[in-house]
Amino acid sequence: MRLVYIWIESYNWIYRSGYMLTSAFRLESNGNELRFYKSSGLDPMLYGRDISVTAIVGNNGVGKSTLLDAIRIMLFDRGARKKIKGFLVFEDRGRLYIMSPRAYDIPFRIICREKEGEDILISHAKERLVREPFGNFGLVYYSDFLDLKYYDKSFDDQCNFQRKGHYFQENISTSWLLKESRNSVRDFFHQDIEKQIQFYEAMRNLEMDALPFPLPEKLYITIANIDINEFEVFFSFDMLKTDLSAEEEENFPYNMDTYVGRLLQEMKNYSDKHLKERIYKRYGFDDILQYSLFTVYLYNTLSKYSYRYHSPEIDEDLERTVGLEKYNDFGECIRTLFSLKESNYDLMPYVDFYEKFKMLGEGHSAGDFHVILQTEREYPDLKRAGQRPEWNIKASKEQFFAVFKSYEMLTSNIDNIDFLHFSWGMSSGENAFFNLFARLDRALRSTPETENMILMFDELDSSFHPEWQQRILSGVTGFLRKCYRGRKIQVIITTHSPVVLSDVPRENVIFMDRRGREEQEHEQTFAANISSLYYDSFFMQCGSIGETARVCILSLLNAIADMKEEYRGEIPGQRNRETLEQALFGRFLKRQGFEDNNIPADAVAQVRDAGAMIRKLADSIGEPIWRHKVNERLDDLMRSCGVGENVIETEVKKMRSQMGDERFYELLMYMQEVES
Repeated sequence: MRLVYIWIESYNWIYRSGYMLTSAFRLESNGNELRFYKSSGLDPMLYGRDISVTAIVGNNGVGKSTLLDAIRIMLFDRGARKKIKGFLVFEDRGRLYIMSPRAYDIPFRIICREKEGEDILISHAKERLVREPFGNFGLVYYSDFLDLKYYDKSFDDQCNFQRKGHYFQENISTSWLLKESRNSVRDFFHQDIEKQIQFYEAMRNLEMDALPFPLPEKLYITIANIDINEFEVFFSFDMLKTDLSAEEEENFPYNMDTYVGRLLQEMKNYSDKHLKERIYKRYGFDDILQYSLFTVYLYNTLSKYSYRYHSPEIDEDLERTVGLEKYNDFGECIRTLFSLKESNYDLMPYVDFYEKFKMLGEGHSAGDFHVILQTEREYPDLKRAGQRPEWNIKASKEQFFAVFKSYEMLTSNIDNIDFLHFSWGMSSGENAFFNLFARLDRALRSTPETENMILMFDELDSSFHPEWQQRILSGVTGFLRKCYRGRKIQVIITTHSPVVLSDVPRENVIFMDRRGREEQEHEQTFAANISSLYYDSFFMQCGSIGETARVCILSLLNAIADMKEEYRGEIPGQRNRETLEQALFGRFLKRQGFEDNNIPADAVAQVRDAGAMIRKLADSIGEPIWRHKVNERLDDLMRSCGVGENVIETEVKKMRSQMGDERFYELLMYMQEVES
């Protein structure tokens, strides 16, 4: 199954527009007739025999993401299809089909040539008109943006429809995964870590180099000390504030005359006086882990009683399990509780996790999964502040996941407690790169029987450095080619990066204008110059420099022109240089619009050397042609007023010595052409 063409009569702000989704077919349009002919695109030579790539570009707001949504809705969302008037043309086993919920949404005669000399009017062939897609295919959608429209509603992502084949959609966008993680940010990150570890194991066992980046070498697990003061957010002050003095309320809830209150006070004392002093010692790991686990146990126990701390049932429950009065202090209490072979039933899951984690920390496994355990950088008042003890261990994936799953179970009902933090020690950009491949790999491995895949990436290049943008498309297609041989994969991306677009031939690119329509008149994109792509493919009518720089340069040039016009006819030398420079500086600020920002009237006079500021601005221009032009206009203004020094001559000599005679004269010829 391969998407060929989509026509949208109306959907959001896309109106009466059609888009080719593959270069495997060529479209000829003649009024109310569409003709599709098989074509030989460059995809097999660029990406691999079974991989094709289509890129969608255009300004913000033209409908690039809307076009992806329309395709997904037409394929999978029965309820939302009625919002879209249009049709979809797709290929299955060499034959073209038209999919439309309503036959009257097809305003064209659609003809295809599947065999040489044989044209078929498929818009009038019942067997070629379908209301549902069919065949063995899947669609994976990725976006790293937090978009409320995806968070509030789904696109039938969890539904598999069975018709003449099997097809499904897998949403691996950040918005959807965050929604599916029980609305817990912690669960969202944990699910990503789980995908990353499984991806790490799968890639590490491959002999071939399938990734555009090196795999991380270590997984860092940071054991955090839970702040006991977080308990305060669970107490209802409204219930007791009438009975508490100001001093009592300040110390609440640790002064409650209940077992919970006494237990919390002991925990607070232990944390403040003992735990911070033991954190940098080897057994400090045990202390922090036991303390954090006990805190989670207490949270879960209190939640059973809906945090009714005055309830006698909760006091009885905790007293039976903890037995605080049997021990000298809280530290002795929890060390004993976590060392018992047969613990209280309620505490058993926590003791079990402690034993598993302890085995992980002691490196009892023969595996080679490299894990580093460490504590948080905390307590700056200590002499050893800033140091972080680390223990390098080797663990098996199975051993790690046993600990990980147990941790997930214990903390599943508590959104704001997370005392184990997982990290690969990478930067945010590196982690985004790694996470993209991990999510994609999980989606593809979950459906090994699927023959055809459609992968949609909304702004694939977002958050990546230009050097990584150079590798991202090659990395994705190389990964697919090496790891998923035998599958036919259609990649559709939106992008704002000319670096990414230079990896895609012109015939594979959809250019959308501000009305959502496709523009045809564009230059070749494949291996094109980046500057050319900025002007042609990304609609940069205002040049390729930033708006602040462009406005600033134009403001200075216009200020110079204003001054020259104002002083036209004056006798040269009538004004001194300082007065002229001060006036030019003021005119420049006015052109910039800064006078509207309540700048004091004497602001210009406060600048000791306005001429030096103007020259500094001109010399800061990185583009040699613009820099020369501004200095030329400045020099011309000064000469016309009889106060000039030949700055241009000095600048020309400097440029000539830096560039050499040959390149310098080439630049002069180019500037003459620009002027003409």
